[in-house]
Amino acid sequence: MPDPSSPPAPDSPPDPSSPPDRTARLRVTETRPRPGVAVVRPVGEMDAVGAPLVTERIAELALPCECLVLDMRRVEFLDAGGIHALLDAARTARRCEVQLIIVGLDPAHHRVLRICGVESELTLADVVDAELVAGVALPFEEAVAERDPGPPVAGS
Repeated sequence: MPDPSSPPAPDSPPDPSSPPDRTARLRVTETRPRPGVAVVRPVGEMDAVGAPLVTERIAELALPCECLVLDMRRVEFLDAGGIHALLDAARTARRCEVQLIIVGLDPAHHRVLRICGVESELTLADVVDAELVAGVALPFEEAVAERDPGPPVAGS
């Protein structure tokens, strides 16, 4: 009989009684390009496990901001949990009287929002329009760099 105090073997399945690792498939970064504006970038899979990270981050940033940009260009997967998080973020922004602009949705994700009938509850924009409204640049290279930092640089 295995010792219950020892860690599980590397190939063993996760313990279902453990809380899920919400950071495993989604990372959320943020920048504040100017006062009153925050750009939130989820990177990875925005599913029922990771999506609450986005909702929490939007809720934390809503009060000190005038405009929040949710840059979805690095989201590879969006399920019902991710859609729920987008709707929660929009409700939070409205309650706090903050403008939330969602940019960079993959065409397939945009289509799912339309099919689900929730597109009208969200402020969706292309990147150029969001840059004009928020008064900030949303460089794609920055979103890519956040996803793949590359190999470590010698001497750093």
